[in-house]
Amino acid sequence: MNSRKDGMKNSAFFLVLCGVVCLISCGSSKAASQDESLRYRSCSDDPGHVENCGSANMNITWLPKELDPRGSLTINISYIFPEDFDQGTLDLAIKISGMEFRNTFALQCSYLQKVMPSITCPARKNQIIKGSYTISDLSKLSRYPGPLEAVIKGYNSDKQELCCGIVKTVIKG
Repeated sequence: MNSRKDGMKNSAFFLVLCGVVCLISCGSSKAASQDESLRYRSCSDDPGHVENCGSANMNITWLPKELDPRGSLTINISYIFPEDFDQGTLDLAIKISGMEFRNTFALQCSYLQKVMPSITCPARKNQIIKGSYTISDLSKLSRYPGPLEAVIKGYNSDKQELCCGIVKTVIKG
């Protein structure tokens, strides 16, 4: 059971990285071309959508809506930093494959900048992040088919909320 739990934590951490990209503006990511976005849209006309449970101005979607471990994921982000941010924390709660995982991770602006070069660090209040990003390897999710729910909350070092998002999707088996 420990190896499954450790494996789930590794996959959950991978999902956290995806959540970071989704919620604060994860793997290897690269900018997606418009052609790639159109290709994914043909797989599903209904993208997944992060439910905003906070006050941040954000619109985050992903395609395909259901995650296929043999495929990739394109994330479209429009986000405005509600507060200044250089470092802080990310609270994560995931329900996946009948297990629950909760943890708090340290979060650095410089790490996000590596994934999304359009972020300037330290990020300032009202900085706008827009873009499409592709996570090309979802294979780590293959061990956890079924429904996935995640609640992701980000805070700066002054404990001011940067984001709160709820992700609900399915990992294909």
